[in-house]
Amino acid sequence: MARVRAVMMQRDEDALLEPWLRWHGALFGPRNLVVLDNGSRLPAVLDILRAAEADGVSVIRGHDSPRDFLDKGLHAEAVIRRFDADGDYDFALPLDCDEFLAVFTPDGLSCEPDDVHAALDALRPVRSALGIEMSLTNVPGRPGWFVADTLEKGFLPACSVLDVDHGFHRPRSRLAEGTRWTPLCFLHFHNKPFEVLREHARRKLDGLVDVDDQDALRRYDGINNHLVPYFMLTPEQFAAIPERLLRARLPAFDRRAQALGIEQMLDWPLRPAEWSMQWALSGPPEADGLLVQSPGAAPVRFDPAAYLDRYPDVAAAAAMPLQHFLRHGWREGRSPGG
Repeated sequence: MARVRAVMMQRDEDALLEPWLRWHGALFGPRNLVVLDNGSRLPAVLDILRAAEADGVSVIRGHDSPRDFLDKGLHAEAVIRRFDADGDYDFALPLDCDEFLAVFTPDGLSCEPDDVHAALDALRPVRSALGIEMSLTNVPGRPGWFVADTLEKGFLPACSVLDVDHGFHRPRSRLAEGTRWTPLCFLHFHNKPFEVLREHARRKLDGLVDVDDQDALRRYDGINNHLVPYFMLTPEQFAAIPERLLRARLPAFDRRAQALGIEQMLDWPLRPAEWSMQWALSGPPEADGLLVQSPGAAPVRFDPAAYLDRYPDVAAAAAMPLQHFLRHGWREGRSPGG
């Protein structure tokens, strides 16, 4: 089984830190996790970090400033070089606190450790950088639903790091040029309650642009400029965004989140009683079913086997059916196969 060492930077992620640690600790083992703390102050977060250290997670403090956050790619690169000095690992995975690793399979998508590691084991001979071409972003208030996003991220084979960019989008290997794309993906819990999201965005844009100056925001095209729209939207406009995009309901996530005891932690807009009510109204996805929903349409079942039968070009390319549909197929007008 491939040994993966993961590095992540966070600051006061009180809703996400514990789920992130449980998810990736179960995948890779706590001793293979490194958390770069960017000056957390919330008592609950400090308690989580201390408990994680007791379990074997490495917590690196001292990177407390906004400048350190802007340099998180450099800090992650330094950690990976320490991994190289230690040796005895296969992959270095830099990721954010709102990213949870999963994998596309012939049956859809899996969050199970055996399936994630099977994909990683197949990549062990690769010397170039490795790519994760999709993130599936949570839909607030709709447990188990995700928006298909083509946000690209990357990771590296052992002892290969050339450099790591700020967003971990295109780390480079010194052993071989280019990027080998993989069936791995992130479940991206980026969508927090609107005011929480704006506060976190304000923190990340501090010193870069005045978020209270609309003209300055419109002109700004520097680092973290993807956060600018949150200061130009109303809560209602923000909530409506997922309705204009392709969405998927993933039973694999529900099963894994329940097994790890984190399902309620990952749906911030609902208090526990409301969460239970939402679950009762919408019901958990069927154990063997996937749903996809195009903008303005009703949800329909996605059938991976039928999709490959209907589209032999996808099967001939050895593409994972759900990954292909979310990335390309729905835009090409292909049927989900159900």
